[in-house]
Amino acid sequence: MRVDVDTNGNEVLTVNGCATVGTPTAATHAATKGYVDTATPANHATRHQHGGADEVATATAAANAIPKADGGGKLDGWISDAAASVKGKLQLATDLGGSAAAPQVVGLKGNALPSNLADGFIKRNSGNSAWEEVAYGTAANTVAQGNDARFPAYVDAVQRVLSSLLPNVATALTLLSGTAYFVYLGRTVVAFTPKYVEFYVNTAGAGAQTAEAGLFSSTNPPNKGSPSLSKLVSTGTLDSLTTTGLKRNSSAFSTSVAAGTHLWAGIRTAMATTQPALSGLCMDFSEGRVLSTASAGALTGAGPWTGAIIAIPSYLNTAIAPDLRVTLD
Repeated sequence: MRVDVDTNGNEVLTVNGCATVGTPTAATHAATKGYVDTATPANHATRHQHGGADEVATATAAANAIPKADGGGKLDGWISDAAASVKGKLQLATDLGGSAAAPQVVGLKGNALPSNLADGFIKRNSGNSAWEEVAYGTAANTVAQGNDARFPAYVDAVQRVLSSLLPNVATALTLLSGTAYFVYLGRTVVAFTPKYVEFYVNTAGAGAQTAEAGLFSSTNPPNKGSPSLSKLVSTGTLDSLTTTGLKRNSSAFSTSVAAGTHLWAGIRTAMATTQPALSGLCMDFSEGRVLSTASAGALTGAGPWTGAIIAIPSYLNTAIAPDLRVTLD
């Protein structure tokens, strides 16, 4: 055993080669392992913490820096805003609500969603200033779910009412002066306003034009009770029949056709020199879907259709008739 004096002025007792060193009090003093392990970390941490002489973290985002929370305890300045190509933070505002754990979409394009949204669709209101719900249903202003009677009604109106119920065989039909033809279009299942009767002129007529097109109704379908026809609306103002092409009444009709109407389209011409040839249809005589008159006299003389009923003896079935169709616009 040996007694020495260390650099601190303390006596150092050395036993079997191991020295005992006192607590250092100056920067140049020696320190033991025990002192380094237990005494210095507290002082070291203080220097590197917020406000310390050797602070290691920073609240300002920088490359390769240690982040420090801001005064509110948040790291917002260190996290990038989310973008199309960048992952980052979002703020639950405007169209987003709820919480971080359970975010919710509460609006679209800055307008709140309906608070009573339950089971349906949303749409813009009539003023295009807000969103509103459109519920499922089978009535007007509702969204159909596939069990809606409006579907067959619409299809029926388009497929049966607007087109002639006969196959088009591209046969040219030359109208005799004063002869009228009527083509059955079907039974309407919804009320609508047809605007035009259309037909195709294959060969142009000649001379001063007298012609008329219109819509008619019957109480019963063809060959069901021998129906007579009543005029719904007609006009003698048609596109020129002295040229070929698709023709129709020059001004749109505005007469509404009620649901349940057995609807017919009709046409007659009485050109001064030559009658036009129209695109024709063939028919099944048993169906009675095409009717013709022997002369315009059966339709209140040589003048326009004035609303008189076309009586049963006034018409007969014919094998060829004009390809007439009704359009909604």
